[in-house]
Amino acid sequence: LVQILLMTQQNQSMIHQIAALAGAFLVSIIVTPMFRAVALRNGLIDKPDPTRKLHREAVAISGGVAVFISCMVATAISLFWVEGIRNAAFAQPLPVLGLGFSSLGIVLLGLVDDRFVLRGRQKLFGQILLVTLLVLSGFQFNVINVMGVELNLGLLSIPISIGWLLLTVNALNLIDGADGLCSTVGWIASAGIAAMATLSGNVIEASIAAGLSGALLGFLVYNFPPAKIFLG
Repeated sequence: LVQILLMTQQNQSMIHQIAALAGAFLVSIIVTPMFRAVALRNGLIDKPDPTRKLHREAVAISGGVAVFISCMVATAISLFWVEGIRNAAFAQPLPVLGLGFSSLGIVLLGLVDDRFVLRGRQKLFGQILLVTLLVLSGFQFNVINVMGVELNLGLLSIPISIGWLLLTVNALNLIDGADGLCSTVGWIASAGIAAMATLSGNVIEASIAAGLSGALLGFLVYNFPPAKIFLG
């Protein structure tokens, strides 16, 4: 009976995540062209560079804003309609708020960089502040497993978590120049995280990851070679 109930809950959760993915995909399909038009009107473009870039014409940037909004819309709908996800969010408000504010902050930082071209140290300083906020809200590695041996990080958990998040943020940012690459890697990784979170019963993480996957998949329609817009 317990196994049947667990399987039923997992199936319901999987349906919710598929709905979140599909909803974010549809929103992204609609809003991405809007943000592309706004970017072109305001000079938010990536100009051709024959020595380093593949595109031959100016391409709109700041598509990450469209992805963020699409993901947030899907997440908000999940929180409103699905009682289990809503209850889980209210049970741990600090990590949820930390993730929300740090995500918004990293999008705004990227938008400012797209518009005014920040220096490397300025971007890094902003990233460190936002990642530190995320880590202090509860997202950190306390234990790592190395070849079957568990290592308790203790006080090192905070700097290691900050360093890991900084590496992942910038690693994904570096592959945004090739048409469709970053969005493809992103939606597949997010879908995988959503599936693992669903199976482990982490409904909030599953919902957010599914929404991000759908948002990136919708954005990929316009980012697929030849790209009409970049994430920025």
